Amino acid sequence: MIYIHLASYMDFKLHPVNFPSHFLVKYVLDEDSDESIVVDPFNKGRIMDDYVLQDLLNKAYPRTAISLSNDLLKKTDSLQITIRVLNNLKNGYMEVDDLNKIMKINEMILSLDSTSSEALRDKGIILYRNKEYEQALEILYKYIELNPEAIDIDRILELVKQIRNLLTK
Repeated sequence: MIYIHLASYMDFKLHPVNFPSHFLVKYVLDEDSDESIVVDPFNKGRIMDDYVLQDLLNKAYPRTAISLSNDLLKKTDSLQITIRVLNNLKNGYMEVDDLNKIMKINEMILSLDSTSSEALRDKGIILYRNKEYEQALEILYKYIELNPEAIDIDRILELVKQIRNLLTK
């Protein structure tokens, strides 16, 4: 974001790109065709061509074949970037299992995007871990309703079953 801000002082309009696993910026050459130059602000402003971008995807997701597409290089807004930064922070605190900080950051994400299914799911899990079973159940039911085809639906349904068993004891 600092990179974009500094470029604006030189009348050089850069846009954030919410590329998976790596933040990039782009300079749009032609708005009509969306022809642009993609730049990596974390690697000395390296210009990224399609081959380098595909390599970045392959390294970030070695078990999943993700093909480079225009959708991955769309401009994004500061709200989405803020949510992404918060998710990165939350993931860092998950690695050290700091439940209090995870909960605070997750609430920040939900305050910015109340429709975030991942943040809703995480809130239900946090409530469960805090032994707030009734609230956890309510939130996890919302998650299931919003995402009946979610990748983790079996794990969440199992958690709901465990909570219901705890509540009936």
